[in-house]
Amino acid sequence: MISIIVCSVDAGLLAKFRLNVETTINAPFEILAFDNREEKKGLAEVYNYLAEKASGETLCFIHEDVVIHSNGWGKV
Repeated sequence: MISIIVCSVDAGLLAKFRLNVETTINAPFEILAFDNREEKKGLAEVYNYLAEKASGETLCFIHEDVVIHSNGWGKV
């Protein structure tokens, strides 16, 4: 499984990102997202926090404004 770790500051972008992953990954995954609009924690702190909670054997640290165009990228 792939654990996708996102530090979010825009709920709308996060929703679009989730949909993009769901339609392109073609592999088991989980998305761990941290809403950082109020706490404003450092990126490394958020990533480390979510990495500890991840259950996948592969961790993917990514920003919510990324759009993935490759279908089946989770199997590569």
